Amino acid sequence: MNKNIEQIQIKLFNIEIGIIAYDTVKAVSYFQYSQSFLNSNKYKNIFPFIIKRIPQIQVFKNTDDVFRNLPSVFADSLPDSFGNQLFNIWADLNKIDPSKLTPIHQLGYLGNRAMGALEFYPAKVLFKDVNNINLNDINNILNKVLQSKENVSNLKLDELGLLNIIKMGFSAGGARAKVIVSEHKITKELIPGDINISDNYNHFLVKFPKINDKYNRELVEYSYYKSAIDSNIDMMPTKLIENKYFTTKRYDRQHGKKIHVLTASGISGLAFNNKNNDKLSYNNLFKIANEINISPKDMQQLFARMVFNYTFHNIDDHFKNHSFMYNENNDRWTITPAYDINYSLDALAKWHNAPHNLSLYGKRNDIKTSDILRLATEYNIKKPKKIIREIYKVSLKWKSLAIKLNIPMNVIDSIQKDFKNYNKDLKKGLKI
Repeated sequence: MNKNIEQIQIKLFNIEIGIIAYDTVKAVSYFQYSQSFLNSNKYKNIFPFIIKRIPQIQVFKNTDDVFRNLPSVFADSLPDSFGNQLFNIWADLNKIDPSKLTPIHQLGYLGNRAMGALEFYPAKVLFKDVNNINLNDINNILNKVLQSKENVSNLKLDELGLLNIIKMGFSAGGARAKVIVSEHKITKELIPGDINISDNYNHFLVKFPKINDKYNRELVEYSYYKSAIDSNIDMMPTKLIENKYFTTKRYDRQHGKKIHVLTASGISGLAFNNKNNDKLSYNNLFKIANEINISPKDMQQLFARMVFNYTFHNIDDHFKNHSFMYNENNDRWTITPAYDINYSLDALAKWHNAPHNLSLYGKRNDIKTSDILRLATEYNIKKPKKIIREIYKVSLKWKSLAIKLNIPMNVIDSIQKDFKNYNKDLKKGLKI
């Protein structure tokens, strides 16, 4: 084999589906399906758009940083900014230059610990597991590490504890500090959640407050979760631990099985952070959902989430914050439960009329009720005005909910000023 070529095996549901190879000189990747997988005729729809179901080698070169010249369906497994921070800390501890590690290396370190169901072999072992964990200990170590400006190896930390935080947080997506844990259903013991998928455990993603935040954003996210549930938006069960750790069940670990999941970015090949791309829009999100043939009920859900994001001013509505999950029994896709629904701005450092990550008919702010209803008409959404009214009514209750959660009043007032009232146009008898 060419010494410039690195490769790794891809598995899904314990079946080898193919090989991904990477040319370190050309910065090009190659994917080829396993012939035995193609012959099996199984799981025809696991990659709807990006990878053709053919035996020939397929070549990929994508200059967007988030994909790192991999097919987006596999780059979807790579860590985001927080996970990369942890990976760089691990590299620092092991005296490795992270800039010399290819995306194939990172997939190898993820191994069978990636979010979703894709697995990468041969897996590289980071370190041994530990059993018991404590969220307060994790939070203390995370804050020391993330706030430190000195070499991590100089910090006086429990090395085993730090390494296991890296292991539990490396695969988690997003920008804020988080780890994946598993809680025994009977004993309530917490263990690292990167390997165990047993149905004896509930599997959670835990978000941590930053020490330099002026208020607890996890409390705000919990208030948005409660409001979303009241708006009949499907979300995984979520709780606050010690009134500060936002803890939500993982939808990619259910009934002791891994669920194959792709974000809208991964499934479409559109880099979620390229705001100059006109295709990063709700119009295109609905088009993607329609083309993978999700159910009318799921389309209603997607519409409600869009309305909620506009009403509650969740501008962090990019393509990695919308995902789809695959049903291996019927070879069909459904929408995942909603996640990362939050007021993503700093409420105490206002940015007036901040634009949404996703546009609607070319607009990222100043969205009108007529724009929302126009999209509803395009995709045959039933009773869109009722959805708008119900979410508006929920927004009127948010302040009292936030007060009960002890969110500071100046934060509450600042956030609420950004809420949008799309119901007022309906009262005027708006017609589309």
